[in-house]
Amino acid sequence: PLANLVVSASSGCYYSQVRLSVDSVANATYTWYKRLGVSDSVQVSSGQQHDIPYLLPTDTGTYIAKVTVNDGCLTKLAYFRLEPACGSL
Repeated sequence: PLANLVVSASSGCYYSQVRLSVDSVANATYTWYKRLGVSDSVQVSSGQQHDIPYLLPTDTGTYIAKVTVNDGCLTKLAYFRLEPACGSL
């Protein structure tokens, strides 16, 4: 069930709401991180979805969905590069 996790975005337009979501996996817990650098990230939310209420340029970048099944027996990371898709500023 964790072989090919896909993260998708509801939108990519600046100044609009964006929802990142990852495929549903039975008995899984979800944690979202935003990559800050090559080896650094910060937790931004938990749950199957991560909402950004008002997309700003500082919100763009790589997001990581960590999906854990059965209290950590299986863990998978899915990456998504959020970039503006509706033109520039």
